[in-house]
Amino acid sequence: VGRAGVMRLNPDSGRPTNLVRVRPGEVLFEPQLLPGGQAVLFTAADSSGAVDFDRARVAVQSLGGGERKVLIEGGSDARYLKTGHIVFARAGSLWAVPFDLARLAVTGSPVSIVEGVARGIGVFGLATSQYRVSETGTLAYIPGPETISPSRRSLVSVDRQGTVSPLKLPAAPYISPRVAPDGSKLAVATDDGKDVDLWVYDLTGASSLRRLTFGGVNRFPVWSADSRHLVFQSTRSGDASIWWQLADGSGPPERLTTAPANVAHVPESWVGRSDGFSYSVLPVSSTARAEGAAEASLWIFSIDKRKGEPFGDVRSTAPFDSAVSPDGHWMAYTVRGPGGAGVYVQPIPPTGARYQIAVPGHHPLWSPDGHELEYFPVSGPGRLLGVRVTTAGAFSAAAPFQVPGAFTSNTNQESGRNHDFTPDGRIIAALSAVEIEGNTGGAQHIEVVLNWFNELKARVSVR
Repeated sequence: VGRAGVMRLNPDSGRPTNLVRVRPGEVLFEPQLLPGGQAVLFTAADSSGAVDFDRARVAVQSLGGGERKVLIEGGSDARYLKTGHIVFARAGSLWAVPFDLARLAVTGSPVSIVEGVARGIGVFGLATSQYRVSETGTLAYIPGPETISPSRRSLVSVDRQGTVSPLKLPAAPYISPRVAPDGSKLAVATDDGKDVDLWVYDLTGASSLRRLTFGGVNRFPVWSADSRHLVFQSTRSGDASIWWQLADGSGPPERLTTAPANVAHVPESWVGRSDGFSYSVLPVSSTARAEGAAEASLWIFSIDKRKGEPFGDVRSTAPFDSAVSPDGHWMAYTVRGPGGAGVYVQPIPPTGARYQIAVPGHHPLWSPDGHELEYFPVSGPGRLLGVRVTTAGAFSAAAPFQVPGAFTSNTNQESGRNHDFTPDGRIIAALSAVEIEGNTGGAQHIEVVLNWFNELKARVSVR
């Protein structure tokens, strides 16, 4: 699933077969092979920005070469039940609609049947991580906030004891918050599904959020070392290239790179006190990505030379989430491939030496003093891990530990990092209401409803 489409694995050969291919600008999730084995039910979501599953589509496709059919606009995580219903998640509730298995068609209107079902706080915030229905008709779910879109987040400050303090800003579809090196300002993108732009905020709270970019899709902000400029990706000229602009808005944006057709340039980290930044060069051809053939490469761009050069010879199937150490001497990055994701470190400039962090993970970030490298593990509860590192001479890393007081995030393994360090070691993060509840110790319990099929059939009749 994901960007590769819906795959079926042959248990004898171990070779996958593509059952449902992705379309440009989408990801697929939660496939279910329907009774009879001739059709697949799944969720399709837009991948151009922050994934919002309340704007996703529930679809079905026959395995006999039939066309994809959208069943429900605005919903996700659908499951077919033997009662003849499809149950799906939308806006903090479970909904049900009658479904004709023979015609692969819904036969009525959706009805809200269970309110207050939590979104997950794992990858993508999928609702199915918070509800299940057994074959015998028992429903189990975790209660949570109602009508909360996972794309709406609050900007918060998290200290090393785990205390969460909201910034003086309203909730919005924030992504990729980045703190200026001098700690005075915050850059953040917003993605409401239509407009994607960058904003700048004074962390003293002395002024309101100020919009910086206009025109095109603008995201992935990176601060220059002097805290004066912001580097970002923009599509304002039709290609997903890198631009930069004075953060106070006093000057026009200036193009730095030109991405070829079907390629995106993703800025990621400024290189110490130098004049450059790291960025991913990512093929975005839907065909190549669906077949697993697209490979990203890691580059460093020099502002003075107005030129980018490859950083060693590293390859990944997604952006690298690269992060440069505060002294500018070490590059940490994520490599993704068929075997999963892992965090690696190389010296700058590259010498051929490469070091892998023991526990697989993604989205590495250096502590402000450069003595720790922190990242999210691939498996487990999704809380930040840290490793103490030594960078004098050869690189070495101690055993990973859970960062005290660190928060849990639903950062998509293939999307931008949704948190950043302040110079004094606090974390500024964009968190959903569910994530904030989980990080502040909100009690969770599981609701179990026996004989739920009887209630379902009484409330949503099947013709």
